[in-house]
Amino acid sequence: MASTQYRGLTVFISDIRNCKTKEAEQLRVNRELANIRTKFTSKNGINTSYKRKKYVWKMVYMFMLGHEIDFGHMEVIQLITSAKFSEKVVGYMAIATMLRHTDEMMTMVVNGVRGELMSSDPNDFAKCLAMSTVGNLGGVDFAVALSGHVQALLTDVSSSPNVIKNAALCLLRIYRSHAEVLDLTEWLPKVAELMEHRHYGVVISTAALLLGMISNLNGEEHDIGAAHACVVPRCCEILYRLCVMRTVPDEYKYYGTPTPWLQIKLLKILQYFDPPTQPTAVQHLRDVLTKILTKTEVTKSVNKNNADQCVLFFHVDII
Repeated sequence: MASTQYRGLTVFISDIRNCKTKEAEQLRVNRELANIRTKFTSKNGINTSYKRKKYVWKMVYMFMLGHEIDFGHMEVIQLITSAKFSEKVVGYMAIATMLRHTDEMMTMVVNGVRGELMSSDPNDFAKCLAMSTVGNLGGVDFAVALSGHVQALLTDVSSSPNVIKNAALCLLRIYRSHAEVLDLTEWLPKVAELMEHRHYGVVISTAALLLGMISNLNGEEHDIGAAHACVVPRCCEILYRLCVMRTVPDEYKYYGTPTPWLQIKLLKILQYFDPPTQPTAVQHLRDVLTKILTKTEVTKSVNKNNADQCVLFFHVDII
């Protein structure tokens, strides 16, 4: 996308590819970095959105080639705080690629992302970009400053499926960076309830978050019985719908197998608990295991065999 929109970027990439030696590449990069630094520091160097995006794309490209970039951070901050979505895309890409959560500029990045998450702008894509950036960078600063806003988006009934998916995965990364941001006693029921969402993309993302939370359950600190009651029946019901009823949209089937990646996540979750005790959950899990153990067949499709047998072997492993 970037190379087709910015002629200068296309020419620069072509020049780099035509370099015969590492030394020639370094000389071309140094010349370009000097030009960009001059543009950023002069009054009329960056007077259009097009130029700012073009130069930042060049910096991202050079960084990905392994060259050190130690300037231009303020221009990137300006891009993520812009009202234009096209500028936000470039800014968040640059932050996720070039910065680390320990960089000195992260305070301004946190403030920019916080403003994005609190924005009333109906454009969901900007919020998703911001949460993807948080998920890529991680770090305690993001976790402490932004976890409340991400939690609010996750449970907001007006949030779109795209926002909920990104919020679940973002919160998982935040939780891994700083587990204290989530009270498992409070949040396990909320996250488990999201597993009933009718959008399977939300269910898959929520299952990843739920698995991350359950892996930290401690019997001495948490009510395992309450967690079992809110999680296990839901997982058994979803597995029954996937494996037995096969009521899943075609876009969530992998060579005819209903979301094998979700099936395995659900089975991993069940591994942390005792077997279900509710009659319906018991019957659902029995039907699922019977179906997988007795109906899995070898087909001519290697990819389908891989998916089916992956689920089969995981079923056998938990038995």
